[in-house]
Amino acid sequence: MHELLVPFPVLDATSKPAAGLLSGTVADFGDYDECIEVELPKRNGDIEFRGMYCAIEARPLMPPTPRNFSMAKNSHAEPLDNIAKDLWIAGAAFHYLRFRLGVCVPSTCTLEDMQSIFERISDVVEMDIQVPQCYVKEKSVLTTIHFVVIFILSLFLLICIIGSIVDHQSTEASNQNLSTLRKIFICFSMTTNFRRLMCSSKGSEELKALHGLRALSMGWIILGHTYVWINYQLLRGSETIIAWFNQIQFSAILNGWMSVEPFFFLSGFLTSYTVLKIMNKTKGRINVPIYIFRRYIRLTPPLLLTIGLLFFLPLISSGPVWYERVDPELRACTNYWWTSLLYISNWSTMRNIVSAIKPLHSTLIDDKWMIVLPVEQILFDFHNLTSSRFSRSRVTLKSTRVAEILNGRLRLDF
Repeated sequence: MHELLVPFPVLDATSKPAAGLLSGTVADFGDYDECIEVELPKRNGDIEFRGMYCAIEARPLMPPTPRNFSMAKNSHAEPLDNIAKDLWIAGAAFHYLRFRLGVCVPSTCTLEDMQSIFERISDVVEMDIQVPQCYVKEKSVLTTIHFVVIFILSLFLLICIIGSIVDHQSTEASNQNLSTLRKIFICFSMTTNFRRLMCSSKGSEELKALHGLRALSMGWIILGHTYVWINYQLLRGSETIIAWFNQIQFSAILNGWMSVEPFFFLSGFLTSYTVLKIMNKTKGRINVPIYIFRRYIRLTPPLLLTIGLLFFLPLISSGPVWYERVDPELRACTNYWWTSLLYISNWSTMRNIVSAIKPLHSTLIDDKWMIVLPVEQILFDFHNLTSSRFSRSRVTLKSTRVAEILNGRLRLDF
């Protein structure tokens, strides 16, 4: 009886013509989870085949995209225009859009089989049909990179536990009586670090006004990414999005590309401010390599953790749009992870690896402020200028401006 019922979930999981086509709905992914859960067992207990989910992208045959073509300039028809203008606008949208569907088939088929089948179908219906990826439920297999990440995380956890125990045993002892090894372990103490993290005391030299600027900018970035960092053709009734752009409250999102600029200003300002504080204490001297090394040590461990955890995503989930969202990130990280450790993966001269860990682009750019320090030393005489408040402000503003120029030359991929 089970063998007779297998075709029903396969057909049920396959996409159907999407309702709301005239209102901009061009995607219906079917039921991905239902498809990959389909199994046909043999009498000996083995699996004869499983459900295989294949993503389908289709669009009408289109002429080459005109030069300087923009949907924003051609997305509205005047009241006196004829129906041909509306049809032209709707058809021109397929320069950027595709019908997105999902087909559930037995796993005895292959990706090449599906591509060959839909290539013949596309010749008959005169449409451009692509099968970019197919997915079959498989057992999660840990690879070498997974074991390396687990080992490193376990090692750090062990050090943190040892550091917490050492810290607990050393609470009554003076820091001067502690050995260097004990002090190193206490640096990893979870209790001490948690108290420092939760501490709300403020230093006398803290620039409190910058916290408000940072909070507002972060809220602006989150708001912009919520509405912009998405694929609009995956939404239902996407035609209503056009009305958003005519609303004044949406202007904050349309101009969200400027939300990251305050962080670049803060990076340049705080870098200059910190350097000046150090030079005031050291009589105009600063060890630039040590300063850059300390910054690198602070940023790199969280970056390594982010890269390492990214490799575990395929083990915990999957989905119908992973081939365009997650899989490229995984390939980029697998092949070019070292560029992120060198903080060069966002350079425009490396377009083939710029996709690696996109959310970290701001951190990678922020780290390049350290390049400004030698420039500050060469262009400005810190030893003479840091003696007065006026000169200190002038150096801070000048160094911030130099940092902005340098950052503008490095941020060609934005």
